[in-house]
Amino acid sequence: MDGASYHKNIINKNPTMDSNRAEMHAGYRRVCFSVKETKSDLMLRITPLKENPKYQAQMIASLHGHFLLYTPPYHPELQPVELIWSMVKGRIARDPPKNGNDAVEKVLDQLGEITRQNWIDVYRHPFKVTRICMYNEHEKTLKSSLCGLKISRLLKLILPCLIYHNLLQFIMM
Repeated sequence: MDGASYHKNIINKNPTMDSNRAEMHAGYRRVCFSVKETKSDLMLRITPLKENPKYQAQMIASLHGHFLLYTPPYHPELQPVELIWSMVKGRIARDPPKNGNDAVEKVLDQLGEITRQNWIDVYRHPFKVTRICMYNEHEKTLKSSLCGLKISRLLKLILPCLIYHNLLQFIMM
């Protein structure tokens, strides 16, 4: 699943500086607060107690025995459905629709022309991308367009790809 904000509806929202005092107190009843404490003092006390976010989509998936992995932001090449949609849009762009009804008809026609092999190809595409994203030991750069990034930033981008790649290999066993 991509990391879009609408896929990450947080169930247990932690208070922020924008929260009012009542909201700050509500989430942390086991902590004694003084009436005289400022919001910044409250935040200093509750920040270490904050829980990791729990996402609604992850909860629903786990109830059904699944685990969600989120792909890094701005990497539609790791989303097979995005690749299919790109194919459909590209085919429609070659012969643009004349009106709204024509557009709907063309989208449905193009979706019908997506073959089983197209789906297999886009399913395997993330494997290719993760291989391209591998770190080149000798050059200290990436073999893709991510060249020149610092190692810490690089790991943040590549690690989810590697996890996704390994998970897909595990599933295909």
